[in-house]
Amino acid sequence: MVISKVDVDINNTGVKFSYGTSGFRAEASLLESTVFRVGILAALRSIQTGSVIGLMITASHNEVSDNGIKVADPSGGMLTQRWEPFADAFANAPNHHSLVQLLDDFVKKENITLEGAPAAEVLLGRDTRPSGMSLVEAAKQGILSIIGASATDMGVVTTPQLHWMVRVKNKGIEASEYNYFDQLLTSFRCLLGYIPQGNSNNYMNDKLIVDGADGVGGQKLEKLKSRLSYLTVDVRNYGDGVLNEGVGADYVQKEKVVPRGFGPADAGIRCASLDGDSDRLVYFSVVPNSNKIDLVDGDKILSLFALFIKEQLGILYGPEDGKSNKSYQASLGVVQTAYANGASTDYLKQLGVEVVLTPTGVKYMHEKAAEFDIGIYFEANGHGTILFSNNFLSWLEIRNNELLSISKGSNQHNAVLRLLAVSKLINQAVGDALSGLLLVEAILQHLGWSIHKWNELYQDLPSRQLKVKVVDRTAVVTENAETVVVRPVGIQESIDSETAKYPRGRCFIRPSGTEDVVRVYAEALTQEAADNLAHSVVMLVDKYLVFVDGARVVGVHIESIGWIVESVRKKNHEQAATPVCSLIGFEGYIFLKTDFVAAWLFQPKSEEFGSCAPAGGEVGKVGMEMDFERVLSYSSDTELTHYLVQNYGSAWSVIASRLEILVHHLLAIGGPNPRLRGEAQS
Repeated sequence: MVISKVDVDINNTGVKFSYGTSGFRAEASLLESTVFRVGILAALRSIQTGSVIGLMITASHNEVSDNGIKVADPSGGMLTQRWEPFADAFANAPNHHSLVQLLDDFVKKENITLEGAPAAEVLLGRDTRPSGMSLVEAAKQGILSIIGASATDMGVVTTPQLHWMVRVKNKGIEASEYNYFDQLLTSFRCLLGYIPQGNSNNYMNDKLIVDGADGVGGQKLEKLKSRLSYLTVDVRNYGDGVLNEGVGADYVQKEKVVPRGFGPADAGIRCASLDGDSDRLVYFSVVPNSNKIDLVDGDKILSLFALFIKEQLGILYGPEDGKSNKSYQASLGVVQTAYANGASTDYLKQLGVEVVLTPTGVKYMHEKAAEFDIGIYFEANGHGTILFSNNFLSWLEIRNNELLSISKGSNQHNAVLRLLAVSKLINQAVGDALSGLLLVEAILQHLGWSIHKWNELYQDLPSRQLKVKVVDRTAVVTENAETVVVRPVGIQESIDSETAKYPRGRCFIRPSGTEDVVRVYAEALTQEAADNLAHSVVMLVDKYLVFVDGARVVGVHIESIGWIVESVRKKNHEQAATPVCSLIGFEGYIFLKTDFVAAWLFQPKSEEFGSCAPAGGEVGKVGMEMDFERVLSYSSDTELTHYLVQNYGSAWSVIASRLEILVHHLLAIGGPNPRLRGEAQS
């Protein structure tokens, strides 16, 4: 194995890369070395598996200046988790020697035979980002550094297209965009052809407006729409604006406002939004005379799919054809994470569908869904798909042939044909906004539903998500799909006690997978209750926080500060006092002064804030001696915390990390306005 280009592709960016569900992502100019190395990794994976591997250059819903790379395994799914640690180590190798040593050790560990092995074959795809072409070239060089390897550039494609191409190529089917679209269109028309007579007449509006996020998905749909029968599609934002800027599924789902190019004139019309690389899909309708929307998210898409498939299984196993069809009882399961809205989970259970939870992450959901004959998974952000087992599909084919001869056109036969069509229309390799969109449209026509009827399946419970900065996120350990905290000991009981105070309350915490943050999710019957529950649990995280050098340290997220500020703005000082004491410590408080947020630490006792005011003492003395200029000079959270604990002892360490976060956010609040920034800093 000769890798001649390693010497000029050393990672000297200073960035530490971590391979996750999204692969590697960063600002595009920092990625050349990493992409080159992933090219080598993909070639090795191809040799080991004897299969075609895919590499997709994309940063999905990130801003246009970012980019990334991820690997598609032979099934079309994500890179096996077993290879992720090697991907991390390989991407972060600091020099030529360590890089070659890592390669040598890994090849031996994985028993990858390079001599006489089948040549590696890798398919490459990219989205519309300007940086994509140069990164594809870097990936090619990495692939071709392995002797005998080949790299095929599939051009500008959606991420799901590239994954689909890898999947079918390994089944001996030609991997081309034409074949991808042909399979989608054939299956879509088949589903429309088996709509029960009279149902489609109730379909209130056959027009669909799609926000393409100014990405590759919008461009592909614009080309495809003329071939869609019984559906009028108006594609907006398909390349005339900036990728993901005020557009796309991620923006619409989080902000709950119309994307660029939409407005009050679109009220009452069914709308959908793709993300930058077309692996996420959400629907929405515009609220009349407003820029707000009624969101139909991934939970509702999942519920629609589950409803339709359960209906078809009910017909298939109905009484009309006796007992002969019961030789194969298909298992149907829905996979969600703890972030799924509780109302959706309740609806699915009432529907009679088995619901299982997994830890956060598509890779976990996909793996669990594959355990069912029909497994459906979606995240609220619109990423998800349906998986069909090979055994069930084989049985369906047999059943189709049986019914052709004895009851062609019967309800059972039509149900078989619909299920077979769904298995071909949906992209079983990965979440696919284009295939998902066509399936949604076919099912809505089948049911005769408008988007408003669909959105009435259930009403989402109000929710609130917050995060708390901590020194070490690994101090929080969860189980039961991240719904139960086992460490720190006692915090779960406290969360349960707090949650019980709120009707239909539900709350969990989990450590972030990428930063030293603990994430808090809460939902309840009202938005106010959800907010209060979330903030109460933030305080519990504060109470059970991590110890560093024997001292408690924790950070306060800006949303918690904002909640306190809002309370003070309403002059509800009594409401504000308690959370201030818990979040900042008994030595300080926050309130609104003119048009900026200020933090007063170690101030004289204030009658306005009563017992929550500082008490002085040792901490007050530290406050007077503090070198605030030096504190503000630190850019690293870790360095600042270390400085405070080391120099000011136990008295200061109690509030060290709190001040660290406050300083960060106060400066951010000042923004570009010199006066506000100066006042915040002082």
